[in-house]
Amino acid sequence: MIGREDCAAVVVASGRTHCAPEAESTDVRRLHHVVERVAPLVDEVVVCCRRDQRRRYARALEGSSTPAPDATVQFARERTPGSLMAGLAGALHETDAPYVAVLSAGGRSPGRHAVASLFAAARDAGQTTVPVVKGRPQPLCAVYHREDALAACGAAIADEADHANGVIDHLEGVQYRAEPI
Repeated sequence: MIGREDCAAVVVASGRTHCAPEAESTDVRRLHHVVERVAPLVDEVVVCCRRDQRRRYARALEGSSTPAPDATVQFARERTPGSLMAGLAGALHETDAPYVAVLSAGGRSPGRHAVASLFAAARDAGQTTVPVVKGRPQPLCAVYHREDALAACGAAIADEADHANGVIDHLEGVQYRAEPI
């Protein structure tokens, strides 16, 4: 049985928004919402964001009761600014959990039950589980086996792929679930 100690979450929150204060406020709310949904399922949450966003996001998360009391929230070190694959690889290096939910703070995020279902499916199938919505894989709403995802990020970086599908394009053994998240 998979337990919280075997699970982590990486929240990708490094997208570029407009400089308007209301856009920054929206970014903080979205990050807060995603962390709130996933924190009860995992031991740790790693936020992947740009260095210039880190202080604002940390303040927003510190001042809330969002994470479960025993879930830690940390920020990934920015190894290669502007590179999604390098950022994701850096965030994956920050955890030792064998199963990692990778979620985006920039768009629609799956609910707690959907993430729990993805964790269970990844464990049962023994492979990464990626939901498919309207015929499109959702790599930033998926549960990965950490070691496989790290290797896939490395291959994607070597191929100079810097889009969300880069990681799943370089994975073997992906289970796609064609169900709404």
